[in-house]
Amino acid sequence: MQPNADVPIYSLDDAIAALRAAKVEGTVVRLTVPFPAAASFGPDVVCQIIRQARSVVPDVAVDWLVQCSDEAGLVLAMLRAGVPRVQFDGPDSLRHSLNDIAQQYSAVVEPSFPSRVVQTTVFGRTGGQTGGRTGAALNVERSVRAMPGRDDQENPVVAGGHP
Repeated sequence: MQPNADVPIYSLDDAIAALRAAKVEGTVVRLTVPFPAAASFGPDVVCQIIRQARSVVPDVAVDWLVQCSDEAGLVLAMLRAGVPRVQFDGPDSLRHSLNDIAQQYSAVVEPSFPSRVVQTTVFGRTGGQTGGRTGAALNVERSVRAMPGRDDQENPVVAGGHP
């Protein structure tokens, strides 16, 4: 199943909120760990965030990827940690070589696809690369915003524009 929305995550709370919203909406989301978070957390923490979120919200179809910018070393570290999909923005020849390595881990290294990434601000944080917005993303955003017990209700969910 193809994801209906890419949701940038910067914390375990973000990942859980996105999965809960996807469960309510009955949609598939792609949890996207942006490069700054990936580089800051490192591969073990990134994988632990995803594992914990999936254990808190089971039975939700989810895809996930980690954006590694042009950092080949970060790509390799993520692959060794078990990340199934990474984005690499470096030279195509190097990406192809990294993808050959990724196949040994049953993973894939792909270029960024700006048209597929939804520009969102979830709980006051901005991520994504385009101004595109899908209906599914709107529904996920509305569900996340309306979830009981969130203490960040005053932070609007905004989409659009270019970074």
